[in-house]
Amino acid sequence: MKDWDATLDAAANAAQQAAKTPLVRGILDISSHTKMLPCAMSDAAATRLLDIAMLCGNLEAATNLAKTYQARPLRRWRGDDWRDFVDLARWRFTFSAALCAGADFEGVHVKLVPDVPLLRILPLGFEPEDWQQLEQVLPSQKNQWPSCDVTLGDMFLTREYREDGLWSVSAQIVQNALRAGWDLKYIWMEFEAAGRSYDAGLLDAAVLCGQQECAGALGSAGVELREDCLDLHRLAFPRDGLETLRGGPYWVSARVSCGSASECKSAASAAAHASLTRSFQREGTEKGIALYQTLAKKFHPRGVPLALVHDILGFSMEAPKILDQLDLWDEVSGWMPSLEVATDGDDKGVDEQPGALSLCQGMSGHPFLRFFIETWH
Repeated sequence: MKDWDATLDAAANAAQQAAKTPLVRGILDISSHTKMLPCAMSDAAATRLLDIAMLCGNLEAATNLAKTYQARPLRRWRGDDWRDFVDLARWRFTFSAALCAGADFEGVHVKLVPDVPLLRILPLGFEPEDWQQLEQVLPSQKNQWPSCDVTLGDMFLTREYREDGLWSVSAQIVQNALRAGWDLKYIWMEFEAAGRSYDAGLLDAAVLCGQQECAGALGSAGVELREDCLDLHRLAFPRDGLETLRGGPYWVSARVSCGSASECKSAASAAAHASLTRSFQREGTEKGIALYQTLAKKFHPRGVPLALVHDILGFSMEAPKILDQLDLWDEVSGWMPSLEVATDGDDKGVDEQPGALSLCQGMSGHPFLRFFIETWH
């Protein structure tokens, strides 16, 4: 492209002006609805049209042109064109169209602190329909990112859906980050409250904002509370202590919405439940089959009750730290899903009870049970 080294702003403005001409507008409109154009084009013309379609964020035209013509536009994508997450969100459709046309953006980083791979940060702004269109063209991420602490927590805050105009953790961005391979336990931000500064993680923020659903998602992802913020959480639970937090807190000079005492405790309990379930699933994945085989070999060759394996795994797993940190044992009592091995209540081994396997399969929504039953079966 003649302007291959231009900034994204300049290149996109030029592409938008070109797309307004009757000929280009007509061809792009046809390309948006059909793969085949009613005219022949040179590689140079087709490549220029593909470049315009990508820069204008015309996903359908870019996809169809890329399928029809082999030539590709040469353009330099520069990470220093984007200064923050909000600026990057403006170009979501441009990058989406480029991905559908075959661009991979490997090696392109957004100049934040620290530098963030474009393919990690781009999906943070996705809507659910974007995942349906782009999940198949996004390059697979082999490893989670980041692998050490980074101060990128402010990117996960939003004012949406709040009447008070204050900040809270965006559940949508959290879910997008998990799908994009982020390791959220390393994300933190500066938090000022009660006369001092804290290093707060995303789970700390979700609990202090009283966000039950968000805290549960973070607990399921293995995110833990930070030791630096434990005093804040203990202060948020009692009603009289909450007033101390309502004087702040402040986050990167923007006021954060603080949940009520009951909302904060509910959010912490949701995180504890999710962490327990995650620990139970991991215990089952690592030890479930071996435990069953050992019990069957030593004590009951004809079959071991699945409920016994289930309970042993529950007792042997590692308890999440949040239970002791915030004294949440009473809140999570009865957390473990019940398991019946037979409809008539007989405590027989699964090998002896034909109805047991079908009953357990009916409970296959539980990830550990699905793993255990399918693998054993």
